[in-house]
Amino acid sequence: VGALIYLALTQVDIAHAVNKLAKYTRLPGENHYHALIHVLRYLRDHSYYGITFYSELSDAPIYKMLKSVQLESKERFLSMSDSSWNDDVDTGKSTGMFENFYQGGCVD
Repeated sequence: VGALIYLALTQVDIAHAVNKLAKYTRLPGENHYHALIHVLRYLRDHSYYGITFYSELSDAPIYKMLKSVQLESKERFLSMSDSSWNDDVDTGKSTGMFENFYQGGCVD
């Protein structure tokens, strides 16, 4: 899982799954093993995925999505966040997340 944490810095599409898996490295169960295999297969099948930057912001999918819900923005740098309170039934812990976009590409 440690290598996946490092990889999640460059492939942000696996960041949430890796974060959830990392919580169970001390005492993983069979479900966690299957989830890990799922992430590894995803990486194998989607190795061509990467970050795309757009010279014209109106071409970026994130800006098209924002425009469709009347949240249009012309900023080159965009940050979004979300959280879920008390979503882990075992520990009662919460999950928070943020995404940073530059020129339409997710950078953090």
